[in-house]
Amino acid sequence: MRSPRLLSSVVLVICFFAGAAVAAPGAPSAPSLPRTAAGTPEAAIRMLVDAYEHRSVDELGAVLTNDYRYHFPEEDLSGAGWLEGFTRDVELEKAAGVFRRFSKIRTSVDRFESGPDPEHADSLSHYRVVIAHRMKLHAVIVHDGRDEIIENLPGQHVFYLVRGNAALLAPGQVRHPGRWYIRAWFEDVEMPAKQLATVEGQCESAAAELTSPTSSALAIHAINHPLCATVMVMCDLPSAEAATLEVFDLAGRRVAQRMLQPTAAGTTMRVEAGSGMRFAPGAYFVRLSQGRAKPVNKMVLVAK
Repeated sequence: MRSPRLLSSVVLVICFFAGAAVAAPGAPSAPSLPRTAAGTPEAAIRMLVDAYEHRSVDELGAVLTNDYRYHFPEEDLSGAGWLEGFTRDVELEKAAGVFRRFSKIRTSVDRFESGPDPEHADSLSHYRVVIAHRMKLHAVIVHDGRDEIIENLPGQHVFYLVRGNAALLAPGQVRHPGRWYIRAWFEDVEMPAKQLATVEGQCESAAAELTSPTSSALAIHAINHPLCATVMVMCDLPSAEAATLEVFDLAGRRVAQRMLQPTAAGTTMRVEAGSGMRFAPGAYFVRLSQGRAKPVNKMVLVAK
């Protein structure tokens, strides 16, 4: 809905909507959201939308987990916005500034689509992804003494959700075991794909596996950033068991999978995550699992 560096003043908020429609004075267009049943992941998105429309920091804080991250595209392609995002505390602080400046906020979504969480692909009962298709913000601000409508261009927003009995909540936050909470928000996922499509990635051919006695924990590392379309990674494999390397898009769809067979415990393998498959520009999660160890994940950006 909004880029974090554009929330510090009304002028910057207006800049965020460059290229969007600025209507004549009056009330926002009638918003709409698909119907959602109580206790569903989609209901958490409605709670977030209600918090914005009520301009309530307390309502917003109630639906965000303590480990919440807001991920956003950056014009300079440094990747920090997507790979790191910002925290719940920053989200609430920036939202408070927006709520003071806007007199009305409305949101519309064409439809919701639910799928598996790529970071917890084996736990649909506790983790879920919800895609909000054509999510759009309608807002009224006072400009030169007049109310003006500002609407951002509709985009595809992706939310990562966790059920209350598995959620990491902030001190004092009320836990509802049957309710879902938002632990990540990816703003307008089509935007970074368009940006990365203009960037030449740095590709390297796969090297032979390397043995390292320090690889005592399961881990995955991206080699380059932004990566080229073949997604080269380093995998630390603490045991000699076979391992599985999977690539998911932000919507939770698995787009590649390959098996790894280390020659010994403590092996580090340098591999192409998709076995040479070319990925479309954008952001992906690479997931590494081995034996009974807890799977590990790494977000990577893919250029053309």
